[in-house]
Amino acid sequence: MNIPAQTRVGMPMDEFIRLYDEAPFELIDGERILLMPPVARHALTTKRLYDAFMRFDPNYKLGMFFTESVFALTDAPGWVRGSRVPDVMFYAAERWNNYTESTPDWEDKPFVLIPDICVEVISANDKYSDVIEKIERYLDDGVRLVLLLDPPHRIITIYRSGSKQTMRLNDSDILDLTDLLPNFSIPVRDIFG
Repeated sequence: MNIPAQTRVGMPMDEFIRLYDEAPFELIDGERILLMPPVARHALTTKRLYDAFMRFDPNYKLGMFFTESVFALTDAPGWVRGSRVPDVMFYAAERWNNYTESTPDWEDKPFVLIPDICVEVISANDKYSDVIEKIERYLDDGVRLVLLLDPPHRIITIYRSGSKQTMRLNDSDILDLTDLLPNFSIPVRDIFG
C-alpha cells in the first residue's frame, strides 16, 4: 500500500528572510500573502495608538511595542511554518527578556515569539471576513488579546484568548487594558483623532 508523503508547510528561515526582504508578506497555510502598503488613515491610526503606548511606557518597563513587525511561527529550528505582521504588537517584559536572553541570534531574524497583544487596523482594501480570520489565527497562535480598530466607524473591538465574547467600544468609551498593561487607559476618540 502506498502512503502519500506529507508535504512540509513553510520554508527555511534563511529563505523566508530573503523573500520577505524582497516583498513583505505573511505566510498563511504555506501561501505567501503579499502585504499592501497602508493608506494614510490606517497609518495615522496605528501611529496614534503606538504613540499612546510609548507615552505610557517610555522606558519599556512593562515590555516592548512594535509596529508593522513580523513574528514567525516555527515547528523546528530554522523552519518557518507561518508568519504574521500585526499593525502593532506587544511583548510583556518577562517574556521579552527571557526570549532575548535565550535566543542569541534574535536580532538577525524575525521575532520567534508569539506577542501578548496584537492590533489590527482595518483598511479600505481589507475584506472584513479576512480580518476576522486573521484575528482567529492570532488567538489560535496564543495571542492573549487582539484589538481591531475600525477608523471609518470609530469602533474598537476587543478579542480575548479563551473567550467567545467580544467588547465593542465607540468614541464615548475608554479603552482600558489594565489587565495586561497596568493603569493603561485612553479615550477611544483620542486614537481616532
